Amino acid sequence: MAKERTAIVNEARKHLGKPYSQGSGRLGPNVFDCSGLVYYVFLTATGRKLGTVTWTQDRSGERISVSEVLPGDLYFWGDQGNTSHVAIAIGNGDFIHSPQENEVVKITNIQYFPPNFALRMDLSEVADQEIITQGSKELRGIGLEYRVHIPNQGDLGFMVQNQVAGTVGKNIPLQAVDIFFNGSSSYFEVESHISGLGWQNTGSKIGVKGKNKNLEAFKFILKASMANRYTIEYRSHSSNVGWGEWTFEGQESGVTGKNLPIQAIQFRLKQKFIAQGTANPTKQGLEYRSYVQNQGWLGYVKEGNLSGTTARTLPMEALEVMLNGVSLSVQGHVAQLGWQLVGTTAGSIGKALNLEAFKIMSEKVIYRAHIQDIGWQEWKTNGEIAGTIGKVKYIEAIEIKVI
Repeated sequence: MAKERTAIVNEARKHLGKPYSQGSGRLGPNVFDCSGLVYYVFLTATGRKLGTVTWTQDRSGERISVSEVLPGDLYFWGDQGNTSHVAIAIGNGDFIHSPQENEVVKITNIQYFPPNFALRMDLSEVADQEIITQGSKELRGIGLEYRVHIPNQGDLGFMVQNQVAGTVGKNIPLQAVDIFFNGSSSYFEVESHISGLGWQNTGSKIGVKGKNKNLEAFKFILKASMANRYTIEYRSHSSNVGWGEWTFEGQESGVTGKNLPIQAIQFRLKQKFIAQGTANPTKQGLEYRSYVQNQGWLGYVKEGNLSGTTARTLPMEALEVMLNGVSLSVQGHVAQLGWQLVGTTAGSIGKALNLEAFKIMSEKVIYRAHIQDIGWQEWKTNGEIAGTIGKVKYIEAIEIKVI
């Protein structure tokens, strides 16, 4: 055994100064993360595999106190079965390890970085970590997409709304999460509770990459540009706890103070319901309503009031107008279809096609449209076109008045 210990220490010393990496080459021989260094050293020095991740390596020997460690034993940080770092003891409290991003393999003493426990290696073979595959490799840039970052494998594929990102029942912690809406991460603000660091402002990302730190909890906030249109809900699956309840924007998800990392997450984004007008017309005076994407028919509003929305990027798809309970004749120009027949509804229902222009066939009213990226147009009357043709711009809102 003494010969093997010497071989382990000598092999570890050969890699001093080599850079840290969590990428595909992390198992050596040119770059390493902490468990990759241990894996490579033991495989090269003894011909035996100890697994490629800390939570398989920390079960490959007999647990001993830190004071009992001999050269060739392993130091671990974290709880057994849920460890976050590993190093090779070389004697006198010194150890060789690959610490974190932007650092190199080096010697440190337990006085400056105390481990939680140690193992005396029996060198029995332990299975390698399962390679996790999930989601899409490419960001589609449509709707809500998110991916998780796990130790020793890095980023997994992108998942979409309501899908589970990460793993359940495999004891694999998450370190970070990237989240996007329509291809951008600029809509989000996040606070993350990170092992050993506590609560951190992590910008638009959840957790941190390249520091070998597990994600334990997070709080998620939508920026104003998105918060006025959507609400977001999320939940976490934590080690030894399981799935937590769905929580809402600004609320904490996960477990703090117990060293229990998050292992999987889910997100779902919901469009805010727009309350506008009354469900039924009063049949008195001028009344009108809009059919809005993802909302359906909004309520009837009275003369001069806004129907539809602005600053929400929600296209109108149809409209109806009544004067003293009698429907006025209207005509709509619909994306991909062009002008529709004159009738009591301008536009289309249930086809997810934007309303781009409309006419009201009456001398008794004036009307105007609020156009995507353009804003309010001039007032029109008696069959004049409100909106745009050939610019692929949708109507967001309308106003109508009696002359």
